[in-house]
Amino acid sequence: MSWFASWFDSEYYHLLYNHRNDEEAQQFLKNLALALPPFQNKKALDLCCGKGRHSRWLVEQGFQVTGFDLSPHSIKEAKKMGPESIHYEVRDMRADLGTEEFDFVFNLFTSFGYFDEPEENALVLEQIHDALQPGGYFIHDFLNPSGVLRNLKEKEAVVREHTTFHIDRFVDEENFLCKNIRWEIDGNPMEFTERVYLFTPEDLEAMCDGLFERIEIFGDYQLNPMDEPHSPRQISIWKKIG
Repeated sequence: MSWFASWFDSEYYHLLYNHRNDEEAQQFLKNLALALPPFQNKKALDLCCGKGRHSRWLVEQGFQVTGFDLSPHSIKEAKKMGPESIHYEVRDMRADLGTEEFDFVFNLFTSFGYFDEPEENALVLEQIHDALQPGGYFIHDFLNPSGVLRNLKEKEAVVREHTTFHIDRFVDEENFLCKNIRWEIDGNPMEFTERVYLFTPEDLEAMCDGLFERIEIFGDYQLNPMDEPHSPRQISIWKKIG
């Protein structure tokens, strides 16, 4: 099983990242909405939706929302929180996402770049392209390598409830940003490593060539202009070609 398939479905993943709440997601999307066409009666796919914190806000704005995620646990929790009008489904982002189903596809909070083979990342972009209606929009929120590495905290201890997570961050020989996470449960050591490939804005533009046209790029969740040496994020609005 791939690292992301097991880790994203783990109770410890959800514990470590439990600070990512609905309020944070809503504020980001409120900012983003100002840069996008009207939402009313449009169809949106929240790709890698987790427990649905973005999906819930989108449906409140008038979207018809579908949420896909690889984690059965996340999808189960998303369905519990509702509303029932959101269609949630366990699905791999590399799989068929449908054909011309959606007006918008959202892929948020670094839900990309996990795969060992470059062809798999390219496949995801092709599936997103196919899933969008002509002229549809792909909103992609990813880390900005230069800004992240400039301010990289190599070692950190994070306390969540009664668990302390010890985190080491480094870039491996394959250009993946790695986060090695260690903790103990009842005296038993636990360990996991996340890996995300460091795609630059230029890398992603080359990968999207012929599929999407980038019409805007922002550098943070307040949607300040992109400053590649310093910005922590690369938040791109792409428009489908063809």
